[in-house]
Amino acid sequence: MLLVTGRKRDVQGRSMREDSSRNGERIDMAENKLDNTKLEEAVSEFVKDRQKEKYASLMELLERAVVLVPTLAPQGLDQEAQRQVRQGGQVKLPKDAKIMPCLLRKEDGGQVFPIFTSMPQIPKDKKSPAVLAMPFFSCVAMVMGNQEKVESIVLNPFTHNVVLPKGILEVAQKRMQAMQQTKTVKMTEKQFEELVHNRVAMHLLPKYLFAHKEEGFQSLQKEEGELMMQFYREMYPEGKKDAVTVSPDDFSMMTLNLTDNLQMIRVDLPVEKAKKKGMCYRVYAVWLRDTEEVRYYTFERTEEGNQIGQIMPDGRHELVEQAKLIERAIPQGVDNPAYQEILSCFRQHYQIHCEEKTGPYEGVMEMLAALKQTGYRMAIVSNKPDGAVKQLFHKYFKNYVQAAVGEHPGTKKKPAPDMVYQALGELSADLSHAVYVGDSEVDLQTAANVPMPCVSVLWGFRTEEELNQAGAAKAHRIRMPQDLPGYLRCLNQAE
Repeated sequence: MLLVTGRKRDVQGRSMREDSSRNGERIDMAENKLDNTKLEEAVSEFVKDRQKEKYASLMELLERAVVLVPTLAPQGLDQEAQRQVRQGGQVKLPKDAKIMPCLLRKEDGGQVFPIFTSMPQIPKDKKSPAVLAMPFFSCVAMVMGNQEKVESIVLNPFTHNVVLPKGILEVAQKRMQAMQQTKTVKMTEKQFEELVHNRVAMHLLPKYLFAHKEEGFQSLQKEEGELMMQFYREMYPEGKKDAVTVSPDDFSMMTLNLTDNLQMIRVDLPVEKAKKKGMCYRVYAVWLRDTEEVRYYTFERTEEGNQIGQIMPDGRHELVEQAKLIERAIPQGVDNPAYQEILSCFRQHYQIHCEEKTGPYEGVMEMLAALKQTGYRMAIVSNKPDGAVKQLFHKYFKNYVQAAVGEHPGTKKKPAPDMVYQALGELSADLSHAVYVGDSEVDLQTAANVPMPCVSVLWGFRTEEELNQAGAAKAHRIRMPQDLPGYLRCLNQAE
């Protein structure tokens, strides 16, 4: 998939402009309470080379931060509070105070919402009647509630000038909403059993094995289902330990000594508990005797099919990759004792040989050159492993394309929109000026989930008939690479 966005438009306007926006949550004008030292360090590091890893660290700190927002004098204050504001004092705003942030006007007439990490970041000649300390998420809510007036948020516009476009703000808003929805809920008995099941498979058992190493493997091999029952009972409160709905006989285990140095224990979890999507149905615990290292893999049922996860020693869960390819390629599929070893070998082989018999379609390089010359910024988004995507990117596309995102832990694969949002962030691009170009039904679904316009190409992975069945619009289909620059030019003129 190729993501195409308009030319980069940095904030160049320097005049403050007032405008009214939606009320934020209760905020504090006491700037002395702010300590954004780590955030400012992360911003400074990011602007040096704008690497995605640094951007992720920056956003993680920013989402937890309280920032400074220049505003007009808040309305609804009593006389004493108004006096303190005029004298530059610090006041706590009442909940019904009206907030009107001062926006920055760009040279093209668009407006952005400025936020600052500290007072020294605000030039003395850009002072406003008031400066409010606000949670970053409150700023996001104000901008997303006034999208017709505000294009983006800009962090420290007069120094670091980090632009947060709508695509990034949409992701932040979803994260904010998810946090707000986190509350105590009453579970049904079945939901609690499912929670216990996954907690045992993906937390308690691996934690035990990482802590006890060889002794833990020996206990699991000897006690089998009885040891698993101990973990299940641990999840139930006192007085209800007997309510556990599984028995030792519900677990099936097999110990395989594959080599002198490698022992693997396969644990098949209770069938009735593992049928539902989102549940772990099998684990492989691996003991490497020579290095005294534990590796722990989970087999999970998901919306995209069976997938493999890995639990790290620190408890992190990382999705390895979709298991269908190897599952279909070997006898007995995931039931084959050598399944995990074969999958590991395949991944290593692909990383080494991903360039063989792989290259751009005819006409694609000329198309990319034409798009770059016109001023478009582009990103590649692929469900292939991120290492291989980066390798091919550097060999063929780095002179034309600005970013490449592959499948990696912690980010959902297409058709989820997450990787597209990441690519937009790396491009510092506005979602409203981006177009998705793809060759499959997965690309159509991904574009719809973002949402953004999708151009389907007919020289790639799917036939025209298959794309038609997937819902590709005739108005947004092109047959040859050389047709894309002209199509985008017409699309811009139509807007």
